[in-house]
Amino acid sequence: MRKNLLLIYALCLYLPIPAQVKKLYVYKQKTYGGAREANAGNEENNIGQQQVNTGYTTYFIFAEFVKRKPLVFEQLWINKERYNFRIDTLLQLPYVLPLSGIGEKLSKDTLVPIIDGYVIELKDLVQIIPQPSTISIKETILENAIVLLYRYNNKLFKIFCKNIKEISPVFAP
Repeated sequence: MRKNLLLIYALCLYLPIPAQVKKLYVYKQKTYGGAREANAGNEENNIGQQQVNTGYTTYFIFAEFVKRKPLVFEQLWINKERYNFRIDTLLQLPYVLPLSGIGEKLSKDTLVPIIDGYVIELKDLVQIIPQPSTISIKETILENAIVLLYRYNNKLFKIFCKNIKEISPVFAP
């Protein structure tokens, strides 16, 4: 009897704990600043020339998870760069991005559909100095576009996406 209990206890230690994050929804949206005249003070040499502002990229990152015990989200890597973030719980699904696009071609993008699990949004991303801890994490970061590290039951898990889906760009005036 004692040997059986010891065997069951040993098996419980080595059985894998199921990961709590089911899926990542990852999108990026480019915002362009529009066009402005180049060298506005010297109009003789630059008639009709315009310079386009490069703009910036906004990331929309959502994680669907099973709510059992609290998760601690530790690290977020986007294109081999580490970011700090803030977490918000989505209370209403689907999550639809307001109208975006070019001129007459405006579209509503549904970023997260209606699902049974719980969804959080990782937002207010701020790039920080990277310090990956293990070789396996470094390899995962190099091979994937998005890597999210989180802790559940004092065990470190990682979930990743190889590609980031690009949604309609925004053209600001």
